[in-house]
Amino acid sequence: MTYSPIRPLILIVEDQTEMTQRLTELLNRAGYQTTVALNRNEALMSVLTRQPDLALIDLASPDGDDIVVMCELHVIDPDLPTIIITRSGSPEEARTAMISGALDFYTCQFDSRELLASVAEALLVRRVRAAPASRKTLDALREASRV
Repeated sequence: MTYSPIRPLILIVEDQTEMTQRLTELLNRAGYQTTVALNRNEALMSVLTRQPDLALIDLASPDGDDIVVMCELHVIDPDLPTIIITRSGSPEEARTAMISGALDFYTCQFDSRELLASVAEALLVRRVRAAPASRKTLDALREASRV
């Protein structure tokens, strides 16, 4: 899939109206486009048809295991960065999400600035992966961030 440098599109996979509105407003104010999927099927269709640059996934949707949904999205687009947002936020859930491919993990009481920083970082990783010689560039960025 491709990365859109002009107003990246962020897929929000969330079934709760209040959280969907909160995320949409936050991301739109930060200059991002958003699209919402209320369930697994909508999320899969959105990745196929809209090709988002990033996915924010609620871990407590009515479809069940959203780690599986995240993995299914990665089958369609292996480079799709994903960030998990959940109501409970147990350390075990966080560990499972990160091992399964999430770039970050937040509870619903997230700090807006931290989430936006995580979104920007995930989009940077996506952009670097899409660029020629991206592995070298990504490795150099990772090494520079350790200093």
